[in-house]
Amino acid sequence: MSGHIHNHNGEDENTTTTSTTTTTTVTPDLNENDTSTTTIPTTTTTVVEAKSDPAGFLPQFIKHPSVVHFPIAYSVAIPFIAFILYRAIANKSIKFYWWFSVVFTQAIVFILLLLARYTGNLLYIDHGYDVNPTNEIELHSLLGTSSIYINLLLLFLSVLPFVSIYKQNSYNPFSIIKVYLVLSLGNAFFILYIGYLGGKIVWG
Repeated sequence: MSGHIHNHNGEDENTTTTSTTTTTTVTPDLNENDTSTTTIPTTTTTVVEAKSDPAGFLPQFIKHPSVVHFPIAYSVAIPFIAFILYRAIANKSIKFYWWFSVVFTQAIVFILLLLARYTGNLLYIDHGYDVNPTNEIELHSLLGTSSIYINLLLLFLSVLPFVSIYKQNSYNPFSIIKVYLVLSLGNAFFILYIGYLGGKIVWG
């Protein structure tokens, strides 16, 4: 069967299997019952096609290791950007609606994490990790899934200040932002650790 295997870097990967053919050659001798056997090793190249993303949801150039760099970068940057905006809003240098940029970025991170999870599942199956996963791979997968729920919580918290202002309830929007800043900073370190585990898996 012709085809190719894409590894996690998008490169083609061939699988080679070696088979040994045993040929029996009968050599005439004084004793008619005597035979000698000759073993001739032959190499056969078998190319197997493993299709990532069989549903065709993603272009072939979108691979897990490249996808995860974006949510990692955004997650690390968000706490610092959010803190700068918080200080500017508190000092009335800018309007409160500038906080919407944090909400938008947090939503982008959440979507990218879903994409990272999807491409991670494809990589997991393509490499047979679903059959024989290592402890590092299982931990990386578990923490990656957890990060999706954590960022969903952060997205909810980032929207709450607007809800508090709109409803004019007893919750101080700046208090909510402070909670968001602390949790988003913790999430940045958490995402970096997940990326570190992924790097160990890829690069050994």
